[in-house]
Amino acid sequence: MIPDPKKIHLPADALILDILSKKPRLSVKDLYEFFIARYKKSMSLQAFYNLIHRLVEDRVLIKEGKLISIDGAWIYNLLNFAHTLQENHFGQEASTATILLNEGESKSFILNSPVAMDNFWWHALIIVILYYDTKPHHDKNAYVYIDHCWFQLLRTASESALNDAYRQHNIQLYHVGGSNNFLDHLTPNLIDDKNVHIKIQPIKDFPKNYYNIVIGDFIFETKMPPHIYEQMETIYATIHSLQEFDSQKMLDIVQQSAQTILIITRDKKKAESIRKKIRSIFTSI
Repeated sequence: MIPDPKKIHLPADALILDILSKKPRLSVKDLYEFFIARYKKSMSLQAFYNLIHRLVEDRVLIKEGKLISIDGAWIYNLLNFAHTLQENHFGQEASTATILLNEGESKSFILNSPVAMDNFWWHALIIVILYYDTKPHHDKNAYVYIDHCWFQLLRTASESALNDAYRQHNIQLYHVGGSNNFLDHLTPNLIDDKNVHIKIQPIKDFPKNYYNIVIGDFIFETKMPPHIYEQMETIYATIHSLQEFDSQKMLDIVQQSAQTILIITRDKKKAESIRKKIRSIFTSI
């Protein structure tokens, strides 16, 4: 029910909450108009009334005359739940120990597909971002080198949510794309965020099929499984316009079952070396 910023198309109840979180105290009619403009399935006004009635009965929504808002008690309970989650999942050493390594440590995570790797990458990044909220570092910005930014093409909502996390934690993202194909140059046009800085320029010290990000002293590194890499290279080499791009075909490729390894390392010297190489592409830093 809670709106997931990583998803473009939300379930009906989550979409209602998302709308009311931004536009509190709407009439059912106005709420329905906002809802139907974004809902990708059909829903009659009567069915919408029934859904609102159920959410009011469940004390998720509250009626004030003819106006609908999110129930304050539900918000209060949600905030308490979020606080408990943060304490037990981000505040406990046991739950973050495999991510928040000691200096000089490295750990490999074996995932069953590139998409599964990307999901875990996202999870681990959030833990590191929160870590540097309280731990000092001379540069806690994010520095990324990506061979192909396929996840930005396929998982736009998820990437937008991650960029929001960077912004909320005062992190600038310096992103270098390492390939020069049409789809690579499309990536900067998909991101409209002042804290995200993108350049397309191969760095000779980084090989093909190489993906990394540095935040503080933490380094994330991965590469695509060989046969998936070859399929992706074919797509990137042969697409020269948006009309030729089949996102579902690319998604099918990265969802294939194939061992994909993410390596997380904490190495102050190596992190600074990578950071300097990426910084050198941006004259404004």
